[in-house]
Parts: sequence; C-alpha cells; structure tokens
Amino acid sequence: ARPVRPRELQVKSKVSESAYELSCFVPAVALGGYDSAIGDPAGQPLLGFTYALLDRMLGLQTFSIGPGFPYEEDPSCWAQVRLVE
Repeated sequence: ARPVRPRELQVKSKVSESAYELSCFVPAVALGGYDSAIGDPAGQPLLGFTYALLDRMLGLQTFSIGPGFPYEEDPSCWAQVRLVE
C-alpha cells in the first residue's frame, strides 16, 4: 500500500475531565486496495479494523484484544467495520 499523504486523514478530538473522544475521516484513496484504480468499497463493504492508543495514565488501550496477541500484524485479531456512504 502507498503511504497516506499529508492531510488525507481528518481527525477531530474532544477532551473532558473524565473522557476523550476521537473522530477520524478516512477517504477511500487512503484505504489500501479501495481507491478507484484498484477496487470498489460498494462491492466489498467489510473492512478489518483495529486501533492501539497509548494513554499516559492507563497505558496501552486496544480495540479488541491486548498485547498478548499479534494484533499489529494479524488481521484475524481485528474486528470488522461496514463501509457506508
């Protein structure tokens, strides 16, 4: 996959005393295999998804499973998201 170009991803964050919220917009061209020259998200609407955040107070926070599993490289450890218009 090609590297994601600057400004392709749009991120918005909101912090309160008890929580934080992070929103991200990822255009199709930033998804390997889903740009118009290679594929069509409408024809394959499921995408593997995971994240890992390093919280200064709570340590590593992952979406589904923790560091005991190879979530960084094994997509079978990921959840699935459905792409919508």
